[in-house]
Amino acid sequence: MTRVVLVPSTGARINCLVARSLWLRTRGLLGRPHLPPRMGMLIERCSSVHTVGMTYPIDVVFLAGDFRVLRVVSGLRPLRAAWCPHASYTLELGESQAAAAGIMVGELLRPLTTLHHVHGAPRPSRAVCEPRGGLTA
Repeated sequence: MTRVVLVPSTGARINCLVARSLWLRTRGLLGRPHLPPRMGMLIERCSSVHTVGMTYPIDVVFLAGDFRVLRVVSGLRPLRAAWCPHASYTLELGESQAAAAGIMVGELLRPLTTLHHVHGAPRPSRAVCEPRGGLTA
């Protein structure tokens, strides 16, 4: 599995496993133990997640193609779902880790390693998903 390090403006480093295949994108964190601090799973081509089958809450960060944060869902409990229609990536973190890393809507996360972007070159995004799944520009 590919790995990437994402860095928010706070300078915190988030080590991520990258889920690219259909199987890994579908599975996500299901069946995996709690993530340690500053560890996450970056899911490509993903604008929605669910926690059916999960045994612990997670933080979910929806990202545009240029890694701009569109929406942050903190403490998504088991048997729940979250989405952001214009997201290209979803970052799953342990509960409270998005806040601990200082990740906020509108912020641009900086990848320290190059990913081959699904939709070609990274595209800037001004879209921001509201907590109820709506969209503002």
